[in-house]
Amino acid sequence: MALFDVQFTQTEFISAYWRKQSCVFVSAINQLPNIELNQLFAVAADPLAESRLIADDYTLRLGPFDAPGQGLLMINGLEQHLVEIDQMLQHDFSFLPRWRMDDVMASVGDTGASAGAHFDHYDVFLIQVSGSKTWQIDDHEHVEIDLDPSKDVRLLKEFRPVATHHLNPGDVLYIPPGIGHFGVNTSTGITLSIGVRNPTLLELFSDLSDFVIDQVDLTETLDDTIQDRNGGITLKDTVNIRQKIASILDNEQLLADWYGTYSTRLREPELVEPTSNFSNEIILQPAARLTWFTAGDALRVYANGTLIITTPEMLSWLGPLAVERHYLFLNPSEAARSVLEQMAELGLLQES
Repeated sequence: MALFDVQFTQTEFISAYWRKQSCVFVSAINQLPNIELNQLFAVAADPLAESRLIADDYTLRLGPFDAPGQGLLMINGLEQHLVEIDQMLQHDFSFLPRWRMDDVMASVGDTGASAGAHFDHYDVFLIQVSGSKTWQIDDHEHVEIDLDPSKDVRLLKEFRPVATHHLNPGDVLYIPPGIGHFGVNTSTGITLSIGVRNPTLLELFSDLSDFVIDQVDLTETLDDTIQDRNGGITLKDTVNIRQKIASILDNEQLLADWYGTYSTRLREPELVEPTSNFSNEIILQPAARLTWFTAGDALRVYANGTLIITTPEMLSWLGPLAVERHYLFLNPSEAARSVLEQMAELGLLQES
């Protein structure tokens, strides 16, 4: 499968660059999304949108903004606000499962606007839509302690660039997790950022513990023995604790249900509304997240953070729907219609 409009395959990209090093795809996107500054300013003014402004001194203001002012305006979750973003994702980023994407963020600013030298925990694809931008990259895998705690934003205390890239409209820069990068607008322009979800172990353990508490009866005790009064914690104690915890986590269905609902949660669920009417031509909403796990004779579908249980036969249309974002039914079965009705209630389907 080719990536973008360049002679580069997905296999080559994964082998040489994915989670290894940054790379630039020059003139990668020929059909850039037709978005204007006034559209982005309108989204930034929406109280339901997540936006922020980084000033030249790296102080931070949070939106909504009627008039952002000087600095770098950053707007998250654009795929839930602009249909042009959904079209770009489908045309140019179909090699990424949609449910793995965190969101699409726009960075808007005049010459000199910047978020400073920082790093992300996730993979990021940076698309230059208009104007130009210079990026400096280091080759260090950073951790949280490398950040300056005195700043409002994520700024690296030390940044030693080893490469510089100048991006023009249509160019795409890929940066792996942990790699420091420093982008500066060299003209007024728009940069889109696509983040691929890569949660930290802290985030995973925190969310998993909440899920287990809700799903599992945890009233069972350790059932340990009384130790010698002069003794401390023994290997037997730690083994007993580990076995108790492992007995809970050694459940593939439990882990799949947690990870499926966790990974498909919407960034801005308040923007999604149930669908009351849909036809045999099924079209997913731009923000819809959908994946599944097969467990025996059941198909466990994860849709916008919710579990739907059905049969594996449903994959005959759920698979194409997840990839193409639309599917035409000739005559949906009663079971398929039941799944569709649940998806409509969760806000995955567009109104017919």
